[in-house]
Amino acid sequence: MKEEENRPTQNRIVCDSRICRVEEIQPGFLSFHFKGNHDSEIQEFKELITQTLKKIKYQPFVAINDLSDNHGSFSNEVKKYLVNHPDLKKYKLAEAVVVNSLGVRIQLNYLIKMTKHSGMLVRAFGDYDSALQWILKKKKELIKH
Repeated sequence: MKEEENRPTQNRIVCDSRICRVEEIQPGFLSFHFKGNHDSEIQEFKELITQTLKKIKYQPFVAINDLSDNHGSFSNEVKKYLVNHPDLKKYKLAEAVVVNSLGVRIQLNYLIKMTKHSGMLVRAFGDYDSALQWILKKKKELIKH
């Protein structure tokens, strides 16, 4: 099956900024699609996370983060923010991350090491289909509706 066939199509847009489009695929399941070739700043991430959490009413969720179109970098400040944000620690239960560039994968490996102590499940994938299968399985295990 082609990757494009599995990608969600008609979802509720939670947030759409210069750096990322966030969609709710189903209750408790968010898709973050990071855009373009740019460097992301802390203020953009703070706004993105705040808007997203408010719109999902601070409910537990799993996420698929698609970084396949992003060739920018995340500052150390952004990395620390994402790992240490108290509401993300509390509500984001697992995330699958799709990467296809070595630079982004190196940054992601750093984030994965930083999150191990928090108990959050984070796993990197080279393709969307594998990430989607894994995160849907985790959603079933972690979120009871």
